Amino acid sequence: AGLHGRWRRAPPAAADLAAGGRGPDVCTGTGDLALELAARVTPSGEVVGVDFADEMLVRARAKAAARGVPVDFRQGDALAL
Repeated sequence: AGLHGRWRRAPPAAADLAAGGRGPDVCTGTGDLALELAARVTPSGEVVGVDFADEMLVRARAKAAARGVPVDFRQGDALAL
């Protein structure tokens, strides 16, 4: 029903990020939200995606590389940030 795309675009729009901005994605999973944030901040900005599951980060990094989108994916625990 297209809901996946809608929920992914709503948080970046609500955050009011613009070119050159900075945005975190905590519990990034496979990076879908981080990639949406990166589109808003452009290459002049910075997006960091954090997740505790290395397997998810492998997928997130592959997605970002395939799309040529610069996102810094790091392994970490959201409760310890």
